[in-house]
Amino acid sequence: MEAASGGRRGPALGALAVLPDEVLCAVVDLLPPADIGRLACVSSAMYILCNEEPLWMSKCLSIGGPLEYKGSWKKTTLSRLGLCSENDENWQKPRQFDGFSSLYLYRRWYRCVTSLSSFSFDDGHVERKDDLVLDQFRSQYDGKGPVLLTKLAETWPARTKWTLQQLTRDFGEVPFRISQRSPQKITMKLKDYVSYMELQHDEDPLYIFDDKFGESVPALLKDYSVPHLFQEDFFDILDYDQRPAFRWFIIGPERSGASWHVDPGLTSAWNTLLCGRKRFGPPFVLTILVNMPVRLQWVM
Repeated sequence: MEAASGGRRGPALGALAVLPDEVLCAVVDLLPPADIGRLACVSSAMYILCNEEPLWMSKCLSIGGPLEYKGSWKKTTLSRLGLCSENDENWQKPRQFDGFSSLYLYRRWYRCVTSLSSFSFDDGHVERKDDLVLDQFRSQYDGKGPVLLTKLAETWPARTKWTLQQLTRDFGEVPFRISQRSPQKITMKLKDYVSYMELQHDEDPLYIFDDKFGESVPALLKDYSVPHLFQEDFFDILDYDQRPAFRWFIIGPERSGASWHVDPGLTSAWNTLLCGRKRFGPPFVLTILVNMPVRLQWVM
């Protein structure tokens, strides 16, 4: 943890200047929104710390329920709490202060805006197959080694129909479940979520992770089919209402997604990406990846 440097920090924080910015941000995060607003009036340094978007994102997601993003997490939070109106004068451009710098805040800001396009790579080590039969898949790959199965989704209607524009046009008013770190259950209408995707600059963006999409939007089930290699389903022995979650509809912007993890259900699942990338780790490094510090997880 590193404290910020600069001429404004000491006088503006007083005795609290001995604390690193990371600790100060953690303390402020413990306060309710109204007290954060009062604290922002104490000094210029507190104003800066109390107007950080990650802080207000945390406050907003702790509320739970339907969510409509208002362009900033502070505005969204206060709007959900009924503490501001859409045309409130408080939404003028934030104040700027010279003489304050923070390596901690800068690094967090950088992680919120950096592009991950240069982080992806394909070294060709994973074999690709597009014509496997079931016996060949089981004898050569299932439980033995990784393989990328290509062209299995080429004939799916989802290949052309599941664009943000068409999904929003067809299902914009439908609420979907949102994955985020708070224990609160969050839903967003698809049109509101797409708007959030286009506006956000979050380090850990929200993403749709909905295991009930088949019930709420049954039309989506017609746009794909289970590949021939995965027709066997041991969950079929259970009554439908006793089955654990077994299918997910996922949409997210750059930087979104779960951190390194082992599937909590220890299931054998298949994934199809119509757009974007998903990274899998080989078994011999899973323990290292799952248990590494959060900062290294972000880099990986």
